[in-house]
Amino acid sequence: MPQDEQYKMPDRHLGDGVYASYDGYHIWLDLRGQDNVTRIALEPAVLGELNQYAQDISKIREAIFKAVAKEKIQEQCPPSSTG
Repeated sequence: MPQDEQYKMPDRHLGDGVYASYDGYHIWLDLRGQDNVTRIALEPAVLGELNQYAQDISKIREAIFKAVAKEKIQEQCPPSSTG
């Protein structure tokens, strides 16, 4: 697919040696090491899948956080026994 020059964006450092750029269609991810560059292009559909994957991870992490918090509350406030 042809790139649209008006939508191009400059490289942006994301962290950990990863840079992102946009050519009007693909989002390019570069892993820049000391001796080489590894580059991949994400089409819009692939980016959508990556975003969904990140959302799924967030949901899992949130569920784990809630379960741990509930467990800690239960440890601090054990049910009282009446007898």
